[in-house]
Amino acid sequence: MSTSTEKPSIKKRILPTLLISIALPFLITISVPFDIFANNSTEFIFNFMDFFPSLLLFFFILSTVFFFSVLFLPKKAYRIVCAILIALSVMFFIQGTYLNINLNSLQGDNMGTDGSPVGARIFNLILWIVVVAVAITLACLKDKNGTLSTIGVIATIIVLATQIMTPLSIVLSNDQVFLPLAERLNGDEESSSHKIITYKNVTTASNNKNIYYFCIDRFDEIYAEHAYQQKPEIFDELTGFTWFQDNISVYAHTYPAIHNMLTLKDYDSSKSRYDNLKGAYSGNTPLNVLNDNDYNINLYSDAYYSFLDGSNLPDYIQNTALPSSSEVTSKLGLAFGMVQTALYRGMPDYLKMTINNVNSSTCNNFVLEKDQDGNTVFNTELDLVYNSIINKNFDTTEKNNFTFLHTSGCHNIGYSRDYNNIEPHSQTIVQTVEKNFEIINKYIKYLKQNNLYDSATIVITGDHSHPSNDYDPIVKGPRLTALFVKPANSSDAPLKTSHAQVSHDNIWATIMQSANISSANNYGTSVFDIPEGVNQERRYIWHTYSEDFAESKYTISGPGADFANWSLTETKTYNGRHITD
Repeated sequence: MSTSTEKPSIKKRILPTLLISIALPFLITISVPFDIFANNSTEFIFNFMDFFPSLLLFFFILSTVFFFSVLFLPKKAYRIVCAILIALSVMFFIQGTYLNINLNSLQGDNMGTDGSPVGARIFNLILWIVVVAVAITLACLKDKNGTLSTIGVIATIIVLATQIMTPLSIVLSNDQVFLPLAERLNGDEESSSHKIITYKNVTTASNNKNIYYFCIDRFDEIYAEHAYQQKPEIFDELTGFTWFQDNISVYAHTYPAIHNMLTLKDYDSSKSRYDNLKGAYSGNTPLNVLNDNDYNINLYSDAYYSFLDGSNLPDYIQNTALPSSSEVTSKLGLAFGMVQTALYRGMPDYLKMTINNVNSSTCNNFVLEKDQDGNTVFNTELDLVYNSIINKNFDTTEKNNFTFLHTSGCHNIGYSRDYNNIEPHSQTIVQTVEKNFEIINKYIKYLKQNNLYDSATIVITGDHSHPSNDYDPIVKGPRLTALFVKPANSSDAPLKTSHAQVSHDNIWATIMQSANISSANNYGTSVFDIPEGVNQERRYIWHTYSEDFAESKYTISGPGADFANWSLTETKTYNGRHITD
Protein backbone atom coordinates (compact mmCIF):
# COMPACT_ATOMS: atom_id res chain seq x y z
CA MET A 1 0.00 0.00 0.00
CA SER A 2 2.93 2.36 -0.68
CA THR A 3 2.19 5.90 -1.86
CA SER A 4 5.56 6.72 -3.51
CA THR A 5 5.44 8.42 -6.87
CA GLU A 6 6.46 5.22 -8.52
CA LYS A 7 3.87 2.56 -9.02
CA PRO A 8 4.47 -0.17 -6.43
CA SER A 9 5.42 -3.55 -7.73
CA ILE A 10 2.86 -6.33 -7.78
CA LYS A 11 5.26 -8.35 -5.63
CA LYS A 12 5.06 -5.81 -2.78
CA ARG A 13 1.27 -5.84 -2.95
CA ILE A 14 0.83 -9.59 -2.65
CA LEU A 15 1.07 -10.01 1.15
CA PRO A 16 -1.09 -7.03 2.22
CA THR A 17 -3.59 -7.79 -0.53
CA LEU A 18 -3.78 -11.40 0.58
CA LEU A 19 -4.47 -10.41 4.20
CA ILE A 20 -7.07 -7.85 3.23
CA SER A 21 -8.77 -10.23 0.75
CA ILE A 22 -9.22 -13.06 3.22
CA ALA A 23 -10.35 -11.08 6.29
CA LEU A 24 -14.00 -10.40 5.37
CA PRO A 25 -14.59 -13.77 3.64
CA PHE A 26 -13.13 -15.52 6.70
CA LEU A 27 -15.65 -13.81 8.99
CA ILE A 28 -18.62 -14.47 6.72
CA THR A 29 -17.88 -18.06 5.69
CA ILE A 30 -15.77 -19.58 8.47
CA SER A 31 -15.54 -17.88 11.85
CA VAL A 32 -19.08 -16.57 12.41
CA PRO A 33 -20.91 -19.62 10.97
CA PHE A 34 -18.71 -21.86 13.13
CA ASP A 35 -19.49 -19.76 16.21
CA ILE A 36 -23.24 -19.79 15.48
CA PHE A 37 -23.29 -23.54 14.95
CA ALA A 38 -21.29 -24.24 18.12
CA ASN A 39 -23.37 -21.98 20.36
CA ASN A 40 -26.69 -23.23 18.98
CA SER A 41 -25.76 -26.85 18.31
CA THR A 42 -28.95 -28.26 19.86
CA GLU A 43 -31.03 -26.15 17.44
CA PHE A 44 -29.47 -27.64 14.30
CA ILE A 45 -30.36 -31.09 12.97
CA PHE A 46 -27.20 -31.63 10.89
CA ASN A 47 -23.53 -32.31 11.51
CA PHE A 48 -20.57 -29.95 11.31
CA MET A 49 -19.09 -31.70 8.27
CA ASP A 50 -22.40 -31.40 6.40
CA PHE A 51 -21.71 -27.72 5.75
CA PHE A 52 -18.06 -26.97 6.60
CA PRO A 53 -16.41 -28.29 3.39
CA SER A 54 -18.74 -26.09 1.32
CA LEU A 55 -17.91 -23.11 3.53
CA LEU A 56 -14.21 -23.72 2.86
CA LEU A 57 -14.99 -23.69 -0.86
CA PHE A 58 -16.96 -20.42 -0.48
CA PHE A 59 -14.05 -18.93 1.47
CA PHE A 60 -11.52 -19.90 -1.20
CA ILE A 61 -13.65 -18.60 -4.08
CA LEU A 62 -14.56 -15.31 -2.40
CA SER A 63 -11.01 -14.65 -1.22
CA THR A 64 -9.61 -15.44 -4.68
CA VAL A 65 -12.10 -13.09 -6.34
CA PHE A 66 -11.23 -10.30 -3.89
CA PHE A 67 -7.50 -10.90 -4.29
CA PHE A 68 -7.32 -10.77 -8.07
CA SER A 69 -9.91 -7.99 -8.31
CA VAL A 70 -7.79 -5.78 -6.06
CA LEU A 71 -4.21 -6.78 -6.87
CA PHE A 72 -3.94 -5.18 -10.31
CA LEU A 73 -5.91 -1.97 -9.65
CA PRO A 74 -4.29 1.43 -10.29
CA LYS A 75 -2.60 2.85 -7.19
CA LYS A 76 -5.37 5.20 -5.98
CA ALA A 77 -8.17 2.75 -6.71
CA TYR A 78 -6.13 0.04 -4.99
CA ARG A 79 -5.76 2.10 -1.83
CA ILE A 80 -9.45 3.05 -1.73
CA VAL A 81 -10.74 -0.48 -2.33
CA CYS A 82 -8.35 -1.90 0.27
CA ALA A 83 -9.50 0.76 2.75
CA ILE A 84 -13.15 -0.14 2.15
CA LEU A 85 -12.47 -3.87 2.64
CA ILE A 86 -10.55 -3.18 5.85
CA ALA A 87 -13.34 -0.93 7.17
CA LEU A 88 -16.02 -3.52 6.33
CA SER A 89 -14.03 -6.30 8.01
CA VAL A 90 -13.53 -4.24 11.16
CA MET A 91 -17.17 -3.15 11.33
CA PHE A 92 -18.49 -6.65 10.59
CA PHE A 93 -16.43 -7.89 13.54
CA ILE A 94 -17.49 -5.01 15.84
CA GLN A 95 -21.15 -5.30 14.86
CA GLY A 96 -21.37 -9.02 15.53
CA THR A 97 -19.38 -8.82 18.75
CA TYR A 98 -20.58 -5.61 20.40
CA LEU A 99 -23.40 -3.83 18.57
CA ASN A 100 -26.25 -6.34 18.25
CA ILE A 101 -28.17 -4.92 21.20
CA ASN A 102 -30.78 -7.32 22.66
CA LEU A 103 -30.39 -9.80 19.80
CA ASN A 104 -29.77 -13.50 20.32
CA SER A 105 -26.80 -15.44 19.00
CA LEU A 106 -29.12 -17.10 16.51
CA GLN A 107 -31.10 -14.16 15.21
CA GLY A 108 -34.75 -14.02 14.26
CA ASP A 109 -36.37 -16.09 17.00
CA ASN A 110 -37.93 -13.22 18.89
CA MET A 111 -41.15 -11.56 17.86
CA GLY A 112 -42.17 -9.25 20.65
CA THR A 113 -39.16 -8.90 22.91
CA ASP A 114 -37.12 -5.74 22.89
CA GLY A 115 -34.72 -5.25 20.01
CA SER A 116 -32.34 -2.37 19.49
CA PRO A 117 -33.97 1.04 20.09
CA VAL A 118 -34.54 3.31 17.09
CA GLY A 119 -31.91 5.74 18.29
CA ALA A 120 -29.38 2.95 18.63
CA ARG A 121 -30.10 1.74 15.11
CA ILE A 122 -29.64 5.24 13.71
CA PHE A 123 -26.35 5.57 15.57
CA ASN A 124 -25.36 2.13 14.34
CA LEU A 125 -25.91 3.08 10.70
CA ILE A 126 -24.12 6.41 11.13
CA LEU A 127 -21.16 4.60 12.71
CA TRP A 128 -20.85 2.30 9.70
CA ILE A 129 -21.01 5.22 7.30
CA VAL A 130 -18.47 7.26 9.27
CA VAL A 131 -15.97 4.39 9.56
CA VAL A 132 -16.13 3.62 5.83
CA ALA A 133 -15.98 7.33 4.94
CA VAL A 134 -12.94 7.91 7.20
CA ALA A 135 -11.21 4.88 5.69
CA ILE A 136 -11.76 6.20 2.16
CA THR A 137 -10.58 9.70 3.21
CA LEU A 138 -7.40 8.34 4.75
CA ALA A 139 -6.77 6.24 1.65
CA CYS A 140 -6.82 9.42 -0.43
CA LEU A 141 -4.21 11.15 1.74
CA LYS A 142 -0.50 11.05 1.08
CA ASP A 143 1.23 8.36 3.09
CA LYS A 144 4.91 8.99 2.57
CA ASN A 145 6.05 6.90 5.51
CA GLY A 146 3.49 4.15 4.91
CA THR A 147 2.01 4.73 8.40
CA LEU A 148 -1.61 4.60 7.29
CA SER A 149 -0.96 1.50 5.20
CA THR A 150 0.67 -0.18 8.16
CA ILE A 151 -2.23 0.72 10.46
CA GLY A 152 -4.64 -0.77 7.94
CA VAL A 153 -2.71 -4.01 7.72
CA ILE A 154 -2.41 -4.23 11.52
CA ALA A 155 -6.17 -3.70 11.90
CA THR A 156 -6.75 -6.50 9.42
CA ILE A 157 -4.34 -8.81 11.27
CA ILE A 158 -6.11 -8.05 14.58
CA VAL A 159 -9.50 -8.91 13.11
CA LEU A 160 -8.15 -12.11 11.58
CA ALA A 161 -6.36 -13.11 14.77
CA THR A 162 -9.41 -12.64 16.96
CA GLN A 163 -11.59 -14.51 14.49
CA ILE A 164 -9.12 -17.36 14.20
CA MET A 165 -9.10 -17.61 18.00
CA THR A 166 -12.91 -17.96 18.04
CA PRO A 167 -13.08 -21.38 16.33
CA LEU A 168 -9.91 -22.51 18.10
CA SER A 169 -11.34 -21.69 21.52
CA ILE A 170 -14.60 -23.41 20.60
CA VAL A 171 -12.75 -26.54 19.50
CA LEU A 172 -10.90 -26.63 22.82
CA SER A 173 -13.89 -25.85 25.06
CA ASN A 174 -17.02 -27.19 23.33
CA ASP A 175 -17.12 -30.97 23.01
CA GLN A 176 -20.59 -30.90 21.44
CA VAL A 177 -19.59 -29.44 18.07
CA PHE A 178 -18.17 -32.57 16.49
CA LEU A 179 -20.48 -35.10 18.14
CA PRO A 180 -22.69 -37.21 15.87
CA LEU A 181 -26.16 -35.76 15.46
CA ALA A 182 -27.96 -38.28 17.68
CA GLU A 183 -25.57 -37.76 20.58
CA ARG A 184 -25.67 -33.98 20.29
CA LEU A 185 -29.44 -33.57 20.16
CA ASN A 186 -30.68 -36.33 22.41
CA GLY A 187 -30.74 -35.98 26.15
CA ASP A 188 -30.38 -38.72 28.70
CA GLU A 189 -34.13 -39.31 28.72
CA GLU A 190 -36.29 -39.98 25.69
CA SER A 191 -38.70 -37.21 26.70
CA SER A 192 -35.93 -34.61 26.23
CA SER A 193 -34.70 -36.02 22.92
CA HIS A 194 -35.23 -34.35 19.59
CA LYS A 195 -38.32 -35.76 17.86
CA ILE A 196 -39.82 -35.23 14.45
CA ILE A 197 -43.34 -35.05 13.10
CA THR A 198 -43.66 -37.69 10.38
CA TYR A 199 -46.19 -38.72 7.73
CA LYS A 200 -47.13 -41.73 9.86
CA ASN A 201 -50.94 -42.28 9.93
CA VAL A 202 -51.51 -39.46 7.42
CA THR A 203 -53.97 -41.68 5.49
CA THR A 204 -55.37 -43.55 8.48
CA ALA A 205 -59.10 -43.23 9.13
CA SER A 206 -61.23 -44.55 11.96
CA ASN A 207 -64.00 -47.09 11.49
CA ASN A 208 -65.83 -45.08 14.14
CA LYS A 209 -65.58 -41.29 14.44
CA ASN A 210 -63.34 -39.07 12.34
CA ILE A 211 -62.49 -35.41 12.77
CA TYR A 212 -60.44 -33.79 10.00
CA TYR A 213 -59.13 -30.26 10.37
CA PHE A 214 -57.56 -29.07 7.09
CA CYS A 215 -55.52 -25.86 7.17
CA ILE A 216 -54.67 -24.28 3.80
CA ASP A 217 -52.12 -21.57 4.51
CA ARG A 218 -53.21 -18.06 3.43
CA PHE A 219 -56.61 -19.34 2.32
CA ASP A 220 -58.18 -15.96 1.65
CA GLU A 221 -61.94 -15.86 1.15
CA ILE A 222 -61.38 -14.06 -2.14
CA TYR A 223 -59.26 -16.96 -3.40
CA ALA A 224 -62.00 -19.45 -2.56
CA GLU A 225 -64.69 -17.35 -4.25
CA HIS A 226 -62.57 -16.75 -7.35
CA ALA A 227 -61.75 -20.46 -7.69
CA TYR A 228 -65.45 -21.29 -7.34
CA GLN A 229 -66.40 -18.79 -10.06
CA GLN A 230 -63.75 -20.06 -12.46
CA LYS A 231 -63.97 -23.79 -11.74
CA PRO A 232 -66.88 -24.72 -9.45
CA GLU A 233 -66.27 -28.46 -9.87
CA ILE A 234 -63.34 -28.10 -7.46
CA PHE A 235 -65.94 -28.08 -4.69
CA ASP A 236 -68.18 -30.88 -6.00
CA GLU A 237 -67.29 -33.30 -3.21
CA LEU A 238 -68.33 -30.89 -0.46
CA THR A 239 -71.77 -32.32 0.17
CA GLY A 240 -73.00 -31.60 3.67
CA PHE A 241 -70.72 -28.57 3.96
CA THR A 242 -71.60 -24.99 4.79
CA TRP A 243 -69.33 -22.32 3.35
CA PHE A 244 -69.04 -19.47 5.86
CA GLN A 245 -68.16 -16.44 3.75
CA ASP A 246 -67.80 -13.97 6.62
CA ASN A 247 -65.14 -15.72 8.68
CA ILE A 248 -62.24 -13.96 10.39
CA SER A 249 -59.11 -15.70 11.65
CA VAL A 250 -57.82 -14.66 15.05
CA TYR A 251 -54.22 -14.07 13.95
CA ALA A 252 -52.76 -12.69 10.73
CA HIS A 253 -49.70 -14.93 10.36
CA THR A 254 -48.83 -18.62 10.59
CA TYR A 255 -47.04 -18.03 13.85
CA PRO A 256 -48.90 -17.64 16.17
CA ALA A 257 -52.07 -18.68 14.30
CA ILE A 258 -51.42 -22.44 14.14
CA HIS A 259 -50.68 -23.01 17.80
CA ASN A 260 -53.71 -20.88 18.70
CA MET A 261 -55.91 -22.92 16.35
CA LEU A 262 -54.75 -26.14 18.01
CA THR A 263 -54.61 -25.07 21.66
CA LEU A 264 -56.77 -21.94 21.97
CA LYS A 265 -53.86 -20.35 23.83
CA ASP A 266 -53.22 -16.74 22.93
CA TYR A 267 -49.87 -15.30 21.95
CA ASP A 268 -48.09 -13.19 24.54
CA SER A 269 -46.27 -10.46 22.63
CA SER A 270 -43.97 -9.77 25.58
CA LYS A 271 -42.44 -13.23 25.23
CA SER A 272 -40.21 -14.84 22.64
CA ARG A 273 -41.39 -17.50 20.22
CA TYR A 274 -39.59 -20.09 22.31
CA ASP A 275 -41.32 -19.07 25.53
CA ASN A 276 -44.73 -18.89 23.85
CA LEU A 277 -44.45 -22.33 22.29
CA LYS A 278 -42.59 -24.15 25.05
CA GLY A 279 -45.70 -25.02 27.04
CA ALA A 280 -48.39 -24.23 24.49
CA TYR A 281 -49.55 -27.83 24.04
CA SER A 282 -49.45 -28.84 27.69
CA GLY A 283 -52.29 -28.66 30.15
CA ASN A 284 -55.91 -28.10 29.30
CA THR A 285 -56.31 -27.89 25.52
CA PRO A 286 -58.95 -29.17 23.06
CA LEU A 287 -56.44 -31.82 21.99
CA ASN A 288 -56.28 -33.07 25.56
CA VAL A 289 -60.07 -33.32 25.62
CA LEU A 290 -60.02 -35.37 22.42
CA ASN A 291 -57.40 -37.65 23.90
CA ASP A 292 -59.62 -38.16 26.96
CA ASN A 293 -62.44 -39.11 24.60
CA ASP A 294 -60.48 -41.96 22.99
CA TYR A 295 -59.18 -40.18 19.88
CA ASN A 296 -55.90 -40.91 18.15
CA ILE A 297 -54.42 -37.49 17.46
CA ASN A 298 -52.12 -36.78 14.52
CA LEU A 299 -50.73 -33.34 13.76
CA TYR A 300 -49.12 -32.51 10.42
CA SER A 301 -47.42 -29.12 10.44
CA ASP A 302 -43.91 -27.68 10.50
CA ALA A 303 -41.74 -27.34 13.55
CA TYR A 304 -40.54 -23.86 14.42
CA TYR A 305 -43.71 -21.95 13.48
CA SER A 306 -46.30 -24.36 14.87
CA PHE A 307 -44.36 -25.97 17.72
CA LEU A 308 -40.78 -26.03 18.97
CA ASP A 309 -39.97 -29.68 18.43
CA GLY A 310 -41.78 -33.01 18.44
CA SER A 311 -40.40 -33.55 21.96
CA ASN A 312 -42.41 -30.55 23.19
CA LEU A 313 -45.69 -32.06 22.03
CA PRO A 314 -47.80 -34.27 24.32
CA ASP A 315 -47.06 -37.99 24.33
CA TYR A 316 -50.50 -38.75 22.92
CA ILE A 317 -49.60 -37.22 19.53
CA GLN A 318 -49.32 -40.35 17.42
CA ASN A 319 -46.99 -39.26 14.64
CA THR A 320 -43.99 -38.05 16.62
CA ALA A 321 -40.86 -40.17 16.43
CA LEU A 322 -37.18 -40.24 17.25
CA PRO A 323 -35.24 -39.74 13.98
CA SER A 324 -33.12 -42.75 13.12
CA SER A 325 -31.48 -41.20 10.06
CA SER A 326 -31.11 -37.86 8.36
CA GLU A 327 -30.02 -36.77 4.90
CA VAL A 328 -28.85 -33.33 3.81
CA THR A 329 -30.73 -32.64 0.59
CA SER A 330 -28.38 -29.85 -0.49
CA LYS A 331 -25.03 -29.27 1.19
CA LEU A 332 -24.50 -26.12 -0.85
CA GLY A 333 -27.94 -24.84 0.19
CA LEU A 334 -27.16 -25.64 3.81
CA ALA A 335 -23.86 -23.79 3.57
CA PHE A 336 -25.59 -20.77 2.03
CA GLY A 337 -28.03 -20.87 4.95
CA MET A 338 -25.14 -20.74 7.42
CA VAL A 339 -23.63 -17.81 5.52
CA GLN A 340 -27.01 -16.07 5.69
CA THR A 341 -27.04 -16.36 9.47
CA ALA A 342 -23.51 -14.92 9.56
CA LEU A 343 -24.50 -11.99 7.35
CA TYR A 344 -27.47 -11.29 9.58
CA ARG A 345 -25.23 -11.10 12.64
CA GLY A 346 -22.59 -8.84 11.07
CA MET A 347 -24.71 -6.43 9.03
CA PRO A 348 -25.88 -3.01 10.25
CA ASP A 349 -29.22 -3.14 12.04
CA TYR A 350 -31.14 -1.45 9.25
CA LEU A 351 -29.75 -3.83 6.62
CA LYS A 352 -30.82 -6.84 8.69
CA MET A 353 -34.33 -6.13 7.42
CA THR A 354 -33.23 -7.28 3.96
CA ILE A 355 -32.77 -10.84 5.27
CA ASN A 356 -35.96 -12.56 6.43
CA ASN A 357 -36.53 -15.65 8.55
CA VAL A 358 -33.01 -16.03 9.92
CA ASN A 359 -33.33 -18.83 12.42
CA SER A 360 -32.65 -22.52 12.85
CA SER A 361 -35.21 -23.46 10.20
CA THR A 362 -33.23 -21.45 7.62
CA CYS A 363 -30.71 -24.29 7.63
CA ASN A 364 -32.75 -27.20 9.02
CA ASN A 365 -35.00 -27.09 5.96
CA PHE A 366 -32.14 -28.66 3.98
CA VAL A 367 -32.27 -31.80 6.12
CA LEU A 368 -34.63 -34.74 5.54
CA GLU A 369 -35.10 -36.89 8.62
CA LYS A 370 -36.70 -40.35 8.87
CA ASP A 371 -37.86 -42.55 11.71
CA GLN A 372 -36.92 -46.21 12.09
CA ASP A 373 -39.90 -47.27 9.94
CA GLY A 374 -38.83 -45.03 7.05
CA ASN A 375 -41.46 -42.35 7.65
CA THR A 376 -40.04 -38.98 6.59
CA VAL A 377 -40.39 -35.73 8.46
CA PHE A 378 -43.51 -33.82 7.48
CA ASN A 379 -43.11 -30.65 5.42
CA THR A 380 -46.05 -28.34 4.67
CA GLU A 381 -44.78 -27.48 1.16
CA LEU A 382 -47.84 -28.10 -1.02
CA ASP A 383 -46.11 -30.17 -3.70
CA LEU A 384 -44.47 -32.38 -1.07
CA VAL A 385 -47.76 -32.96 0.76
CA TYR A 386 -49.54 -33.65 -2.52
CA ASN A 387 -46.93 -36.15 -3.72
CA SER A 388 -46.82 -37.89 -0.34
CA ILE A 389 -50.60 -38.36 -0.06
CA ILE A 390 -52.33 -38.38 -3.41
CA ASN A 391 -51.31 -41.92 -4.44
CA LYS A 392 -51.15 -43.39 -0.96
CA ASN A 393 -53.65 -46.03 0.17
CA PHE A 394 -55.77 -45.58 3.29
CA ASP A 395 -55.81 -47.89 6.25
CA THR A 396 -58.16 -47.92 9.22
CA THR A 397 -58.17 -48.13 12.99
CA GLU A 398 -60.95 -48.88 15.43
CA LYS A 399 -60.05 -45.96 17.66
CA ASN A 400 -61.54 -42.53 16.94
CA ASN A 401 -59.33 -40.35 14.75
CA PHE A 402 -58.42 -36.66 14.75
CA THR A 403 -56.16 -35.36 11.97
CA PHE A 404 -54.87 -31.80 11.57
CA LEU A 405 -53.26 -31.36 8.14
CA HIS A 406 -51.49 -28.09 7.27
CA THR A 407 -50.22 -27.27 3.77
CA SER A 408 -48.35 -24.20 2.51
CA GLY A 409 -51.55 -23.61 0.59
CA CYS A 410 -51.76 -20.26 -1.17
CA HIS A 411 -48.33 -18.88 -0.32
CA ASN A 412 -47.23 -18.86 -3.95
CA ILE A 413 -50.05 -16.57 -5.07
CA GLY A 414 -49.14 -12.95 -5.81
CA TYR A 415 -49.84 -10.01 -3.55
CA SER A 416 -53.29 -9.14 -4.88
CA ARG A 417 -56.39 -9.81 -2.85
CA ASP A 418 -59.16 -7.74 -4.44
CA TYR A 419 -61.16 -8.45 -7.55
CA ASN A 420 -59.85 -5.36 -9.33
CA ASN A 421 -56.33 -6.79 -9.36
CA ILE A 422 -56.96 -10.52 -9.18
CA GLU A 423 -56.82 -11.26 -12.91
CA PRO A 424 -53.01 -11.42 -13.22
CA HIS A 425 -53.07 -14.16 -10.59
CA SER A 426 -56.26 -15.88 -11.72
CA GLN A 427 -54.71 -19.05 -13.12
CA THR A 428 -52.39 -19.48 -10.14
CA ILE A 429 -55.26 -19.00 -7.70
CA VAL A 430 -57.44 -21.62 -9.40
CA GLN A 431 -54.59 -24.14 -9.75
CA THR A 432 -53.47 -23.69 -6.16
CA VAL A 433 -56.93 -24.00 -4.64
CA GLU A 434 -57.63 -27.03 -6.86
CA LYS A 435 -54.41 -28.78 -5.80
CA ASN A 436 -55.22 -28.30 -2.13
CA PHE A 437 -58.72 -29.66 -2.65
CA GLU A 438 -57.44 -32.66 -4.56
CA ILE A 439 -55.72 -33.67 -1.33
CA ILE A 440 -58.82 -32.98 0.75
CA ASN A 441 -61.12 -34.73 -1.74
CA LYS A 442 -59.03 -37.88 -1.44
CA TYR A 443 -60.05 -38.06 2.22
CA ILE A 444 -63.67 -37.22 1.50
CA LYS A 445 -63.96 -39.83 -1.24
CA TYR A 446 -62.50 -42.53 0.99
CA LEU A 447 -64.90 -41.67 3.80
CA LYS A 448 -67.85 -41.74 1.41
CA GLN A 449 -66.83 -45.05 -0.16
CA ASN A 450 -66.53 -46.69 3.26
CA ASN A 451 -69.70 -45.30 4.87
CA LEU A 452 -67.70 -43.16 7.25
CA TYR A 453 -68.62 -39.77 5.83
CA ASP A 454 -71.93 -39.19 7.60
CA SER A 455 -70.43 -39.38 11.09
CA ALA A 456 -67.32 -37.38 10.14
CA THR A 457 -66.65 -33.80 11.22
CA ILE A 458 -64.58 -31.88 8.66
CA VAL A 459 -63.23 -28.34 8.86
CA ILE A 460 -61.47 -26.67 5.92
CA THR A 461 -60.00 -23.24 6.50
CA GLY A 462 -56.80 -21.21 6.44
CA ASP A 463 -54.61 -20.12 9.29
CA HIS A 464 -55.06 -16.57 8.03
CA SER A 465 -56.04 -14.63 4.94
CA HIS A 466 -53.63 -13.06 2.48
CA PRO A 467 -51.89 -10.26 4.43
CA SER A 468 -51.28 -8.04 1.34
CA ASN A 469 -48.03 -7.06 3.05
CA ASP A 470 -46.26 -7.66 6.34
CA TYR A 471 -44.83 -4.19 6.84
CA ASP A 472 -47.71 -1.75 7.28
CA PRO A 473 -50.86 -1.51 9.36
CA ILE A 474 -54.12 -2.67 7.80
CA VAL A 475 -55.30 0.27 5.69
CA LYS A 476 -56.60 -1.24 2.46
CA GLY A 477 -59.55 -3.31 3.57
CA PRO A 478 -60.70 -6.29 5.61
CA ARG A 479 -59.12 -9.73 5.93
CA LEU A 480 -61.50 -12.66 5.56
CA THR A 481 -60.36 -16.29 5.73
CA ALA A 482 -62.26 -19.05 3.89
CA LEU A 483 -64.09 -21.55 6.09
CA PHE A 484 -65.99 -24.71 5.10
CA VAL A 485 -67.51 -26.96 7.77
CA LYS A 486 -69.28 -30.34 7.54
CA PRO A 487 -70.84 -31.44 10.81
CA ALA A 488 -71.86 -35.02 11.52
CA ASN A 489 -75.17 -36.21 10.05
CA SER A 490 -75.26 -33.81 7.10
CA SER A 491 -73.65 -35.89 4.36
CA ASP A 492 -76.42 -35.65 1.74
CA ALA A 493 -77.08 -31.91 1.80
CA PRO A 494 -75.65 -29.87 -1.09
CA LEU A 495 -72.98 -27.26 -0.38
CA LYS A 496 -74.60 -24.11 0.97
CA THR A 497 -73.30 -20.68 1.95
CA SER A 498 -73.76 -18.61 5.07
CA HIS A 499 -72.94 -15.02 5.92
CA ALA A 500 -73.12 -15.58 9.65
CA GLN A 501 -70.41 -13.53 11.32
CA VAL A 502 -68.10 -16.28 12.55
CA SER A 503 -64.49 -16.58 13.64
CA HIS A 504 -61.77 -19.11 14.31
CA ASP A 505 -62.75 -18.60 17.93
CA ASN A 506 -65.90 -20.62 17.08
CA ILE A 507 -64.25 -23.64 15.47
CA TRP A 508 -63.59 -25.80 18.54
CA ALA A 509 -67.12 -25.27 19.83
CA THR A 510 -68.29 -26.45 16.40
CA ILE A 511 -66.06 -29.54 16.47
CA MET A 512 -67.09 -30.55 19.99
CA GLN A 513 -70.77 -30.07 19.21
CA SER A 514 -70.56 -32.08 15.99
CA ALA A 515 -68.59 -34.92 17.60
CA ASN A 516 -70.94 -34.89 20.61
CA ILE A 517 -68.08 -34.39 23.06
CA SER A 518 -68.94 -32.84 26.38
CA SER A 519 -66.35 -30.82 28.27
CA ALA A 520 -66.15 -28.60 31.30
CA ASN A 521 -64.35 -26.07 29.10
CA ASN A 522 -66.32 -23.25 27.58
CA TYR A 523 -65.44 -23.25 23.87
CA GLY A 524 -67.93 -20.54 23.00
CA THR A 525 -70.55 -20.80 20.27
CA SER A 526 -70.68 -23.18 17.33
CA VAL A 527 -70.77 -21.57 13.89
CA PHE A 528 -74.11 -23.31 13.36
CA ASP A 529 -75.62 -21.48 16.33
CA ILE A 530 -74.75 -18.04 15.00
CA PRO A 531 -77.66 -16.70 12.92
CA GLU A 532 -77.17 -14.70 9.75
CA GLY A 533 -77.99 -11.02 9.93
CA VAL A 534 -77.15 -10.72 13.63
CA ASN A 535 -74.06 -8.64 14.38
CA GLN A 536 -71.30 -10.36 16.32
CA GLU A 537 -68.21 -8.89 17.95
CA ARG A 538 -65.05 -10.58 16.72
CA ARG A 539 -61.32 -10.00 17.19
CA TYR A 540 -58.33 -9.90 14.86
CA ILE A 541 -54.66 -9.56 15.82
CA TRP A 542 -52.28 -8.16 13.23
CA HIS A 543 -48.50 -8.13 13.49
CA THR A 544 -46.46 -5.64 11.48
CA TYR A 545 -42.90 -6.49 10.48
CA SER A 546 -40.87 -3.44 9.52
CA GLU A 547 -38.25 -1.41 11.36
CA ASP A 548 -40.39 -1.93 14.44
CA PHE A 549 -42.56 -4.84 15.45
CA ALA A 550 -46.13 -3.79 16.21
CA GLU A 551 -49.13 -5.73 17.45
CA SER A 552 -52.49 -4.24 16.51
CA LYS A 553 -55.74 -5.58 17.89
CA TYR A 554 -58.97 -5.00 16.00
CA THR A 555 -62.58 -5.42 17.05
CA ILE A 556 -65.00 -6.22 14.23
CA SER A 557 -68.67 -5.42 14.87
CA GLY A 558 -70.90 -6.29 11.96
CA PRO A 559 -70.18 -7.79 8.52
CA GLY A 560 -66.44 -8.33 8.16
CA ALA A 561 -66.38 -7.42 4.46
CA ASP A 562 -67.15 -3.80 5.38
CA PHE A 563 -63.91 -2.27 6.66
CA ALA A 564 -65.93 0.45 8.38
CA ASN A 565 -66.83 -2.22 10.93
CA TRP A 566 -63.15 -2.76 11.85
CA SER A 567 -61.98 -0.74 14.84
CA LEU A 568 -58.40 -0.54 16.01
CA THR A 569 -58.65 -0.99 19.77
CA GLU A 570 -55.04 -1.48 20.89
CA THR A 571 -51.52 -1.15 19.51
CA LYS A 572 -48.24 -2.21 21.07
CA THR A 573 -44.90 -1.43 19.45
CA TYR A 574 -41.60 -3.19 20.09
CA ASN A 575 -38.26 -2.15 18.68
CA GLY A 576 -36.35 -4.58 16.51
CA ARG A 577 -36.70 -6.76 13.43
CA HIS A 578 -38.62 -10.02 13.86
CA ILE A 579 -39.82 -13.05 11.93
CA THR A 580 -42.53 -13.10 9.28
CA ASP A 581 -44.75 -16.01 8.34
